[in-house]
Amino acid sequence: LSLPEAGTRKVLFLTDRVSESSPMDAGQGIFFCDDLSISPSSGIVYFSDATQLSAQRSQASGKLNPMEVSTESFYQGPTGRLISYDPSTKLTTVLAKDLYFANGVALSEIEDFVVVAATYSARLFQYWLKGPKAGSMEVFSELPGLPDGVSLGSGGTFWVALFAPMSPDALKTVRPSFVRWIASLLPKPKKEMPIQAGMVVQLSSTGKVLRFLEDPLGVKIASVTAVTEYDGKLYLGRLQGDGIGVYDLRDNQLTR
Repeated sequence: LSLPEAGTRKVLFLTDRVSESSPMDAGQGIFFCDDLSISPSSGIVYFSDATQLSAQRSQASGKLNPMEVSTESFYQGPTGRLISYDPSTKLTTVLAKDLYFANGVALSEIEDFVVVAATYSARLFQYWLKGPKAGSMEVFSELPGLPDGVSLGSGGTFWVALFAPMSPDALKTVRPSFVRWIASLLPKPKKEMPIQAGMVVQLSSTGKVLRFLEDPLGVKIASVTAVTEYDGKLYLGRLQGDGIGVYDLRDNQLTR
């Protein structure tokens, strides 16, 4: 886990291993940092470790291939984790584990819980930081697609990018380990079919769906992986294509 230093181009290394004091996975390495959310009050970094598979570099290009790891982790099973790093103590602590490809992370408006996306579960989970449920995790929302990036929106809501349509019920058929094992032995397609739909969902602070925005054929945008609300607009990152999408929440208009 590394972060850029404000005002400079320096990259600050924070951690690559779980502290020995962690109640879970003490001393273990961190394999695939994915997303993070930083507490404005304490500076604590909450981040996801997507899977216990490490991204490998392509021999031809020398570049990392995270998509291949994402696919392989589907067959491996739920090994993702939600982790915190406290800059005041330098401690790295595993908060939750056994997530099915831990992905987007967002802290609530009043910092009483943090949500984390489990992509191949088509769910968001809620880890409580304060209150009577502190230290426990539960399902926050069932989603109509595979979640990627998550961000805090206006009024304490959350925006979730869905990069592919998929329901939790459909995923239940491949959750048994023997089914995943058989699937891993089958020939893989030489070229993946492009994902056409572009989807974003807005959730309330209790996980209720407030708004579902969709470009069903991916005419203007597809495979949305990140969403950020700013000044009445949504800025959308995507897996395929160049540039970002901009959606005006006041005019309900999407531009490339």
